[in-house]
Amino acid sequence: MASTTPASTAMGSAPTRRKLVLQELVAGPAPVPTSVVAKRTEPANVSTRRPPPGTAIHLASYKDIGWARRGWKILSARYRELTPLMPLYVAVDLPGKGHLVRLYGTAPAGGAVDLGGICRELKTAGAYCSLNPEG
Repeated sequence: MASTTPASTAMGSAPTRRKLVLQELVAGPAPVPTSVVAKRTEPANVSTRRPPPGTAIHLASYKDIGWARRGWKILSARYRELTPLMPLYVAVDLPGKGHLVRLYGTAPAGGAVDLGGICRELKTAGAYCSLNPEG
């Protein structure tokens, strides 16, 4: 009968930890208890006003702010074209789709950035991008 040493226990638990981390990544953010949902308002950095036409590029839409923030981290790490931009999160309610958080890339205040050029480069690289035509 083999004895369990601390080393073998630690090695045996490493795959379990990796499995739990992978499950958490796949499952997404933990659900918020209903007692908190009723009292929750949109975080201060989520706007309800869409950016004016031509001032932002629409990159994606997500079901909540947690996924939108994660989306920005993933996209900005994958596409260097997004380096000069800042994320903007806008809450919208769309018929047939419900509540979404749109992720936009915007130029920092006073920054001169060719949003159309960035959008074209992103599309060439295979990413979705729309030059905020709807405002």
